This record gives sequence, structure tokens and C-alpha cells, in this order.
Amino acid sequence: MVEAPTGARYILTAAHVVAGATSITARPASGAASTDAVLVAIDAANDVALLVADLAIDALPVGEMAAGDRGAVVVFRADVPTLLEFGIVNPAIVNILDIYGDSAVGRRGYRVEIEIEAGDSGAVLVGPDGRADGVLYAKTRSTVDNAFATGRSAIDALMNRAGAVDRTVGVSAGACP
Repeated sequence: MVEAPTGARYILTAAHVVAGATSITARPASGAASTDAVLVAIDAANDVALLVADLAIDALPVGEMAAGDRGAVVVFRADVPTLLEFGIVNPAIVNILDIYGDSAVGRRGYRVEIEIEAGDSGAVLVGPDGRADGVLYAKTRSTVDNAFATGRSAIDALMNRAGAVDRTVGVSAGACP
């Protein structure tokens, strides 16, 4: 859960995780029960999405990291929340296609030293100062135990768009990539 400067609280995830969904549930890293969620913003180019749900968990402010910073991320392995440590290799602009494979984009974010598996996309990087600093979206192809994460600029832009959306109706999840 992240907190916008306006005080609004959102669940941050990767867009390809929710694209095409007709219903969405959210499950906190604490392992508490899942609850229905509403998609309020999606960015196919930067692979980030924001949801709202009734979860009684603390929200984190959004931050930024630099090369060498370390932090933690929670992923689910066999439905069990698992804490993984990561390190920022470097800030990066990744030239990649959007989640639909239609348009080339330059995603600003990070190359991250972490061992991820299929299904870890959408996990939020929490930096050393307790801020939500990025969203995992893909393994690197060239380096073992490295991944890419979308950074703050895309998250901030998405929070600005989400503020104008009816939180009970949401937006379309679009097509499944």
C-alpha cells in the first residue's frame, strides 16, 4: 500500500498482473485474507497499476533509490509470503515494448540484484528508509539474479491520474497481454 501526496492510499502492482482481469483481489503481505480490489489506474507503457481495497495496513510513501542501496521485497511462493533482500545495481532506462508488445518505450527505473521467479511481478521494492521505491516487472535476460523495476516517475504520474477516478467504479483493465 502506498500513500499519495494527497493522502489517497493505493495498492501498487505491475500492470501486466491485472491487465485483462474482470475481477481483482488483493492480499496483504501479512498473509491476512484477500479482499476485493478496484483498479483505478493502469499504465501499459510503464507496467504499473494502482488498486484500491479495504485493507487495514499501513501505507508507505513513494521514494527513490540509488545504486548500491539495499532493501526488501515480499513475494508469494506457494501462497506463503517470503521476504527477499535486493540491491540496486543502477538506475536504468529500459528500452522495451509496452505490456501488449505494441509500442517501444523507455521505462525509467532500476536494474535490481535479486533472484525472482515467475509470479513475482508486481512486488514492491521497499528501500532502507521504509519507502515504496519501485515495482518488479521482469527478469533481465543478460544477467543471472537481476531484474527490472519501474521507478518513481511512473508511479507519481499514475497517482495523479488515479485521483480523478471514481474509486467504486474504477477503470477498465484492458486486454490480457
